[in-house]
Amino acid sequence: MAAQAEYRFEVSAEGFDPYLSLPVDVALPDRRQLTIEVFEPFVNSIGMAFARIPAGTFLMGDIQGVGYGDELPVHEVTLTKDFYIGKYEVTQAQWEAVMGNNPSWFSSCGGDCPVEWVSWEEAQAFVEALNALEGTTAYRLPTEAEWEYAARAGTTTSYAFGDDENRLDDYAWTRDNSGRRTQPVGQKKPNLWGLYDIHGNMFEWVQDWYKSDYYLLSLRWTRRGRTSVRNGSCGEQLVLQCLRPACGEPRPRCTGLSNQPHRVSPGAERGLTRRALESEGLALARWPALKHELVRGCRFNTRARAQHSIFAYIECDYKP
Repeated sequence: MAAQAEYRFEVSAEGFDPYLSLPVDVALPDRRQLTIEVFEPFVNSIGMAFARIPAGTFLMGDIQGVGYGDELPVHEVTLTKDFYIGKYEVTQAQWEAVMGNNPSWFSSCGGDCPVEWVSWEEAQAFVEALNALEGTTAYRLPTEAEWEYAARAGTTTSYAFGDDENRLDDYAWTRDNSGRRTQPVGQKKPNLWGLYDIHGNMFEWVQDWYKSDYYLLSLRWTRRGRTSVRNGSCGEQLVLQCLRPACGEPRPRCTGLSNQPHRVSPGAERGLTRRALESEGLALARWPALKHELVRGCRFNTRARAQHSIFAYIECDYKP
């Protein structure tokens, strides 16, 4: 069996969002060189902050074998374009700034709490109004594949933080620790791609309509890039009970009211103009998923500056 030397690379620079790669096996010749890009933070006019999610391939569905029949079969999905997604669920204050009302059952929780008690159709109305406000067509709900891919952030464990259920309180608001009510967004730890409340707080809508055999029929490839919004759950279930990435229930299983915290991502196709970069202060960290003594080191080879981002070329030494 060929040796494995699998790492995740984190690249950071002052004033830019950090980049965390998917796992890379540098034992493979074609994986010893990696081109990465870090981007300036994006925050829209009403204070929504977004994370850029890199394109990639993942296994979608109930990979742990503990879910429901409509989460099968597990199947490989490739997202061919990067996309942005909101770092936080849409708050009551953000909803009110766009729609002029607050439908939330837990309105006393405050403006930093996720908006809820919103139907899928109302979520679509919010997206339309936000696009009009921002003068764009970039905002939309995420597809189910995009939601699960972003939630997993390259992991294959029971939770986005691993398999240890005892750590759940660090990452999620649940029935047991929330007082059976919503809580302000961003109070728990984020996943590896900087998304908060992936586990807990609220169910979330996605763009797809529900079909019991959806996973048998869904596409293996998705080419959508641009904007995505995460939102709500079905009426009476105000606090998220489904804590696995595979069961985020983004497809509208219910036609009634739903809580609607959602994430939005601006279009990935920003106009970028490359120019030479002499010094940008990039820092490189290597996270060994599997330690391997034959990896001699990884370093930046070349760098280039763009209007809103920095390109870097990472090269790893490896002696098989």
